[in-house]
Amino acid sequence: MAIKQQVMALNPARKGNMGRLNSSQPLYVYDTLIAQPWLRGVIAQIRGEKVIPGVDAGDEKAVKKAKEGLKRQLPIRAIHYSKFRNNHRSSEDAVPESFLFQTTID
Repeated sequence: MAIKQQVMALNPARKGNMGRLNSSQPLYVYDTLIAQPWLRGVIAQIRGEKVIPGVDAGDEKAVKKAKEGLKRQLPIRAIHYSKFRNNHRSSEDAVPESFLFQTTID
């Protein structure tokens, strides 16, 4: 019996277009991406574990605004579907057969 390769829809680019995803990417692409130092650094800054250069840590509004900017740098991953028609991330373009049966907790 052949093992089915796990795939996902992903835009691995930093500051990528949120509406464009590369459908059916192998899971190893995601694993490689999350191990990159730049991404770990951005996540540490968002979590408050690392200083955000040029932002006064005592100014809550400035920190919040900087964190929102950092979040826009994160790669985009579709958690519910692995394939979209024309690689366009929208409900209308999701391929029903590519539903992943995954969920997240925010």
